[in-house]
Amino acid sequence: RFALQLGSRMPRGVLLRAARAPIALLERHVEWAEPDCEGLVAVDVHIDQGVVTAVGAAHTLRRPPRAAAVDMRGAVLLCGFVDAHTHMIKTQTVARCRNATGSIGGALACETADISRWAAEDDIERRFEFALRCAWHHGSRCVRTHLDGCASPVEGVKAAVYAAYAKKRSEWGARGLELQGVANLYLPLYRDR
Repeated sequence: RFALQLGSRMPRGVLLRAARAPIALLERHVEWAEPDCEGLVAVDVHIDQGVVTAVGAAHTLRRPPRAAAVDMRGAVLLCGFVDAHTHMIKTQTVARCRNATGSIGGALACETADISRWAAEDDIERRFEFALRCAWHHGSRCVRTHLDGCASPVEGVKAAVYAAYAKKRSEWGARGLELQGVANLYLPLYRDR
């Protein structure tokens, strides 16, 4: 993460020397790529203004003038992670309601018991922020989250959900974290009556 941030700030980018990357992330039919027993390939990577501009076998790329060079010493390079199914709206509530059974029924019971607190000023936003900071820290660059609580009968919850989502999407989008909101449909509503 440090090297990529550095690469976006340097006038001519950064050359990452002697890193390892999964062969699956390289273009097909790269003749020089010989993966090790873990499927990793020793590579040099040039990044300019946050964009990968060149990839070659380790110790083969020339450092462009004014570009920084970082010896990666075999560190593994991965693409940013995608969290495709999250519930950022109802995260970080264990201290208030512990799901003793670890079941979905227990989770729904906790949500029902806790949802009246969601309309309180900054409740969702504070928990949402912490969860996004954790995701960012661990390498996520896209988070897809259900917008839980939008059908709540508790006054103010729907507005709090949408306000927190819009604010976090804007703030974190500017940092490079894509945030996608999706509906959360209650499946028992679809059963035959």
